[in-house]
Amino acid sequence: MSIKIIQERLDTYQAKSVQEEEQALREITQEVILAGLSRFAGKMHALLCREYVKGRDWYDFLWYCAHKTTMNTGYLRSALLQNGPWKGQPLTVTKQWWIEEIRKKIQDLDVDAARGEALRFVREYEQPSLAVWSKEFFQSAVNAYDK
Repeated sequence: MSIKIIQERLDTYQAKSVQEEEQALREITQEVILAGLSRFAGKMHALLCREYVKGRDWYDFLWYCAHKTTMNTGYLRSALLQNGPWKGQPLTVTKQWWIEEIRKKIQDLDVDAARGEALRFVREYEQPSLAVWSKEFFQSAVNAYDK
């Protein structure tokens, strides 16, 4: 997906030299990477602050963990200060902070509800993968991410 976005954006540039094309490629690639970091932070904000279970968020969370996507902690902090239980509180968001908070959230997670809700979004051939969902499975994803 990212490569397609980069190619589409590069096609819109009117580079007059190899150097201009290389510069455009660097800029576009940086935009795509930063967008990914911010999407993970947005997903984390949703997981930490939502008062109901949304299985698609947990499905995406597993993807981000598996790909060891770096968290944009500045973006996450800004979102947390605007909405949710940390709104307006002094808050320092680090990797260890959000890992500790997501572990707490996993302990309270209704895995059956998350699995059931995720079924609507997951392709039929991928649905058997939801059978392994458990609190332990999500904690192991966090452990693997944190190594």
